[in-house]
This record gives sequence, structure tokens and C-alpha cells, in this order.
Amino acid sequence: MESNKYQKWLYPLLILLSTALIYGRSLNYGPVNWDNQLARTDTFGEGLSLGGLKQVLSASQPVREMVTAMLAPWGAKAVWLPYHLVSLAFYLGTVFFFYLTALSLLGRIDRLRGLRYWRWGALAATAIFALHPGHVEVAGWVSGQKDALLGFFYLASFYFYIRSETPSRREIIFSLVLYLLALGSKPTAVTLPLTLALFDWTFRRPWLAEGFLKKRLTLYLAYLFPALAAIVLFLFTSTNLGFDLSLSELYFRLGKITGAICFSALKLLFPVNLCLRYAGFRFGGLADPGLYLYHAAAGALIYWTYRAFRRDKPWAFFILWGLLALLPNINLTQISIERADRYYYLSSIGYAGLAGYAVAVVAGNLAGGALTALRALFLSLLVSLGAIAYNQSGYWRDGITAWTRALNLYPDLTLARTGLGASYLRADNFDMALRTYQPLLVGRNPNTEAIKGAADISIRRGQTETAVKLLRLGLQFAPQDQDLVEGLLRIYLNRADADSAEELLSGWLAGQPDSYSGLLNLASLRRRQNRKEEAVQALEKVIQLYPNYPEAYNSLAALRVEAHDTLEAERLLEKALSLGINTKMTRLNLAALYRNSGRETEALEIYSHYGPEELDLKALEFLGAQNFAAGRLDQALDYFLRMVKRDSLMARAYNNAGVVYESLERYREADSMYRKAVELQPDYPDAVFNRGNIFRLLGDNLAALGQYRLADSLFGGADRTVVELLARTSLALGDSIGARKAMARLRQLDSMAARSGTAH
Repeated sequence: MESNKYQKWLYPLLILLSTALIYGRSLNYGPVNWDNQLARTDTFGEGLSLGGLKQVLSASQPVREMVTAMLAPWGAKAVWLPYHLVSLAFYLGTVFFFYLTALSLLGRIDRLRGLRYWRWGALAATAIFALHPGHVEVAGWVSGQKDALLGFFYLASFYFYIRSETPSRREIIFSLVLYLLALGSKPTAVTLPLTLALFDWTFRRPWLAEGFLKKRLTLYLAYLFPALAAIVLFLFTSTNLGFDLSLSELYFRLGKITGAICFSALKLLFPVNLCLRYAGFRFGGLADPGLYLYHAAAGALIYWTYRAFRRDKPWAFFILWGLLALLPNINLTQISIERADRYYYLSSIGYAGLAGYAVAVVAGNLAGGALTALRALFLSLLVSLGAIAYNQSGYWRDGITAWTRALNLYPDLTLARTGLGASYLRADNFDMALRTYQPLLVGRNPNTEAIKGAADISIRRGQTETAVKLLRLGLQFAPQDQDLVEGLLRIYLNRADADSAEELLSGWLAGQPDSYSGLLNLASLRRRQNRKEEAVQALEKVIQLYPNYPEAYNSLAALRVEAHDTLEAERLLEKALSLGINTKMTRLNLAALYRNSGRETEALEIYSHYGPEELDLKALEFLGAQNFAAGRLDQALDYFLRMVKRDSLMARAYNNAGVVYESLERYREADSMYRKAVELQPDYPDAVFNRGNIFRLLGDNLAALGQYRLADSLFGGADRTVVELLARTSLALGDSIGARKAMARLRQLDSMAARSGTAH
């Protein structure tokens, strides 16, 4: 194998192709977890504008945010293929850089200590890394981009640092830029500077005696400063370490660290029973044997590695690399935390490198048939890894499949049960969702996520009292839970229960006076109470506190429209639009403003960018009317029928569709629409009159006359067209008396109209 000059690129290419084939099955997979929130379609669903770019660059993870923003327009259309293509492309790129890195590392070991089959070892390490089933979450999950980006930039940065004996200025610049991109993808890249120093200590030690470390200090600081900045940003924005700990509590938290080390090593060595999430590290007190088992196993591994490192054993570098890469995922914030395969993605780089080194060492001690047997055994191992990875990727097909797998493996895992319930809920399978939530709704401490799901089902089924009871129950256990408060408040507002809404909001704002959602809901309540000045004050406070969020601008613009100040409303909407996020909401509100102020052309231009399913009923009616006026009857009918489908109780939607059917001379269908409109709203004069027209066109003048008389009554006798058709229909039926009466009324209406015109 070593003599094959083409193996350097042929075999890596085969590995890449095999990896692409395995994960090709996931290209049509949709959301699994709470991916709709991660996709940020509400924020960037219309693409990345200049204002949105400012938001992206100010984010704590701008690279991940940039990719999310660029993909969001696809996610808004529920098209997930681009998400998978991005993840797979960067994963394959990571595999490529892993191969180059493994070649460089094992090649150095060969030059320093002799490692005959180092190329074979590099290929073995690359194949193990590429096909490892633990990477399915990164490569096959629809929202796995940030870890795929992280791995790519992390390894590329490391490779450009180590590729030469003495890195050139260009290589250092490449490495630093790639490292910044890695940090911008996910802050878990913070330990790379330590890995670089470890590499220098292990493989460039001959230069240390000549002041190598002193020469490198400035370079190390160039890597270290952005890492420290990322750590500080994380500590201030994401977590509270809680340094006020007792010794026993600290011992428990150290158990989480050693547990993570043991668990990651176990899953990397034996990648079976993999799933979306694993149960967290839980200890039953100082007497829990698991606590001491984790400490003993991790301690033995660390001690053994330390001794090997002191003895200049090259394989110690790979273990230490894996431990350093794992370290950022072992924060001290909780004793119990659910685990996921992607948390150990970077650490698998070190362990895969160690496996490749081991293969090279074993191969170097074999010959002849034994070496052939090793090759066959290793090939069988790779086939097994690929088969497991292919099978595992199937569990990421959708939320129900993924969470069912997790719940089957960990029946007591609360997150798996709430995730499965939420997946059934998104699929509108309410019965299965309730059945899944049920065990979490009983007992002394019901789960708040299950309560939210059950309340959502009750609301969708129209069982608002049940929903209120559930939400109130949840607030007893989590009084500051924003979702529970907002859900209950929404019910109160919808049923005009101002007193209950006031009480709930007062309690919320008493604890969080500057709450963004709390102030927005306060403005909504004040608007419903017709206390519009107070609503304006609340929204102005939101804008002052949160100037980069567009919702308050939109709500304040609506109040300005009600006050007939369309210029100020337009200014507010333009300001919201300039922020570059949630632009769909703002654009549609701007279109409504144009529509209602007679600027139809501008409204049509905005609406032309959206599909009918994205528009509200008023927009659909506006577009239907515009198409009808332009003679595009089929398009007009489509909009009106969409209104019917969207709101089956809206009489006006049926009447509008009937008018188009009538214009298309499809009279029976028109009559069906008018009849439904009248059934829904018996005092709807337009629908009654239009139905009379259909009867007249079908030759049933008697039925038409009955409809015209009813329409005349509903119009209060003041509609000239109705009276005129009363006269014509009466005459057609031979009712000369009725016709004369109608004609007399018609002359009277004309006389009144003439006098009114003269007066004006």
C-alpha cells in the first residue's frame, strides 16, 4: 500500500465519496428538533439586507449568523436541501483538512521516531473520522451548520499552522483568519491556542533551547486574545458559573467533567445506541458509586496520558488534543445536563488521530499474511462504521422519528418526552401529543414544557378553559416563565377579559419592568382598552430600550394609522425596515398602509414578492379585487377561494368568489357561493341581491323577485339598482302593479339624487 504513488489522493477521494453517499440520504430531511427557531426565518426570511448585515456582524457568533441569514429565505419556504448541502459541504471539507493534518502529524512522527506505515495511518484516521456514526448530528441534521463550520475552520487553522517546519507569514495569516472564523462559528474553538502550543512543545522542541518559545510568545498572544474575548463574551451573555460553591457541590460538578470525558471516550470507541440526546449526569449524593467511577476512570486516563507525555510518547499528543477540544463543552453551570454527539465533535479529531497512529504502529509490526489480515479487518471495521452511520442518519428524518428513538433508549429522559410531544404537536397529531405529555402532567411537579404543549392543544381544540387551568398550573411552578405568561395573556385578550389581563401583566412587569414582551403586551392591552396614549407611551419605551427590534415600530405605526397620521406611520415602518430583520412583517404592514391610503401601485409592488399563503385575508381580498378589475378572472377567483379556505365563516369571501363565477358564466357555482354567504350572514344585502341576479340569469324570475325584495328591505329601499331590477322582474312576471310601484320609487330616488346634487 505504501508503494502506491496514487494512494495519497485516490483513497481520500474514495473516503469522501463514501461519506457523501452515506449522508446523501439526509438531503431531503426536514426539521427535527426546534429547528424552526434556529433557522431564524422570521428574522432573515426575506434575505440579508444592509440593516440585517449590521445585526449579523454584531452577533456573538457572526459566521454562524451569516450562514443562517443566507439560508433563511429557503427555510421560510420549508425548502431544507440548501441547509443539508451546506452542512455536508463543510463536513467533507473538514474531512479533507483532517487528512492533510493527519498526514502532517504522522509524517512528523515518522521523521522523528520512525513510523513506516504513517500514510496508511493517516488514511485510517481519516476514514474513521469521516465515517464515525457520532458525526451524524453534524453532517445530517438540518441545523448542524454551526458545528460543520466550526470543524472546517478549526482544522484548517490548525493545518496551516503545522504544515511547515517554520510557518511562513502567509501561513500564519491564513491560520489566524481561519481561527477567527472558527470562533465566529462557535466559541468552543477557544482551546485551539493551547493545542498549538502543545504541538510546538511536542514536535518543535529542538528549537525551544534557542529561544523558540520567546519568539513564539507574540504569536501565541495573537491566538489567545480572541479566545479570551470569546470566553468573556460567553460568561457575560450565556451563563453564570456560580463560584459560591461548597466542597461537596464542587465535587459533584467535577463529576460532570470526568463523566463527560468517560462518556465521550466510550461513544467514540463503541458508537452504538446513538440518538438525538442522552440523559444527563445525575448523582445521588456523595455515596453514589458512579461519581467515584467517573473520577477514577478519568483520573487514570489523564495520569496515564501525562506520564506518556513526560516520556515523549507521540500518541499522548492526540489524547491531550482530544481533552483540550472537549474542555469548552464541560462548563460548570449545572450538575445535570443533557448530552449530544455534537458536543464531542472536536474531541473526536484527537481520538481519530490516535486511532490512525495505532493502526500505523500495529501495521509496522506485522508482515505478510498478518498485514493482509489487518487490512481486511480494518476494511470490515470501516464498512461497519459506514453501515451504522447510514442507519443512524435515518433517525434524523423528522422529529417524531428522532425523539421516538431517544425515548426508546432513555424512557426516563424528560427532554425526549417533551421533544416527542412537541413533534406530534407540530404534525397536528393532538391525541399522540397528549398521550406523550401525560406522564409529565401528573405528580407533584408537572413539567412546564408538557403543560405548554397540552395548553396549546386545548387552545387549538377550542377548549380555552382547560388551557387557562393548565397555564395557571404552570405558573405556580414557574411564575416567571414568559411563554406561560404570554399564553395566558393571549387568551385573556382574545376573550376581552381586561381585568384578568391587567392583573397578570401587573405581576409580570412588577418583576421585570423593562421586559420587551411585557411592554409590548401592555401596549396591546391599552390599545384594546382604547387607552391609546398609554399604548403609545409603552411602545415608545420599548423603542427606547430596544431600538433594534422592529415589532414596536410596527405596533406604533398601527396606532398612528388609527390616528390618521399616515406620514408618521410610514416613517416608523421605513425605520423598522431599515433594521433588516423581520422584514416580511414590516413590508406587509407597509403594503397595507399603501392599500388603505389609495397608493395601490406601491401596495401591489410589495405584494408581488409574496405567495398567497403568506398574505392575510385583507391582502388576498385586495389582490382579488385588483385582478378582477383588470379582467384576470382566474387569478381573482384563486385569491377569493383562498379566502374561503382560510376562513370558512367569512360570508364576504364566498360572495366575492360568487361574483367571479358569475362573470365566468359559471352560474351554478356562483349560486352555491352566494347561498353559503347568505347562510352565514342572512342580513348580507349584496349576497342576497347577487343571488337574485343568478336566479334571473337562470330564468327563475319568481325566485329572483323574492331575493330582490329581500335585498331591497336590507338596503332600506335606497339602492337604485335593486329597485330597477325589481321593476324589470315584476314586469317580466306580468305584475304591472308591482312594476309601476317600483318605477315610481325609482323616479323618487332619481329626484332625491338630483336635489342632493344641486345642493352640493
